[in-house]
Amino acid sequence: MSNELLTANPLPGSALSESEEMYLITIANLIESQLLQVVPLSLLAEALKIHAVSTNQMIRKLEESGLVDYLPYKGVSLTERGERAARRMIRNRRLWEVFLVRHLQLPVDRAVELACGMEHITDGAVCARLAKFLEYPQFDPLGNLIPACDEEPAPEPWFPLAQARLHDRVLVRQIDCDPAARAFLMNEGIYPGAELEVLGLGEKGGLLLQLDTQRFHLAADVAAQVLVRRVPPITASQENPT
Repeated sequence: MSNELLTANPLPGSALSESEEMYLITIANLIESQLLQVVPLSLLAEALKIHAVSTNQMIRKLEESGLVDYLPYKGVSLTERGERAARRMIRNRRLWEVFLVRHLQLPVDRAVELACGMEHITDGAVCARLAKFLEYPQFDPLGNLIPACDEEPAPEPWFPLAQARLHDRVLVRQIDCDPAARAFLMNEGIYPGAELEVLGLGEKGGLLLQLDTQRFHLAADVAAQVLVRRVPPITASQENPT
């Protein structure tokens, strides 16, 4: 991160500076990617590529603004207000990533780089138009979930597929396993964005799953490495639209 970012002035129409927004975004990303409840300041400083002293100073400032909660010797978490601000920025970034890759055919790494700047200058009206133009995508090019807008209710939290209940319908978020297991799952059609239904639970923790019309078993150790969240079941009207 450049020194310019650390001293950035608040953007027009924004109560937060770009630097403050980057802190909130980074905290939210670490919570999401590493399944954390509290982010250690050392990890935050490493992710932002800045000194620990600067991190402490900014966290104190964000805490005074009601955007984060700081627990001494443990780390930092987002308040409801901080989470809302971070979610808005992350939504902006990931929608732009989809646009840049899908419609400008940019490489993913270049799209991510550009979207990181565009997220700070995109207001709610532009974000709404962008989402509509893209037909409301759920995932960015890297398979990360695109957060819902503030008016939408927050989805259920993500959890390992091994913890799913009988008859759950779940949306796949992330697959974190060895290449062989990943190849098997992809061959079965299990990838970020796929929806599965739990048809049965085995004695050793295995699952009987259904994807569209296909049924298959998944061992407990593999299911533990697939991150999902529950989604509403398909209704009769959705199965047989008139």
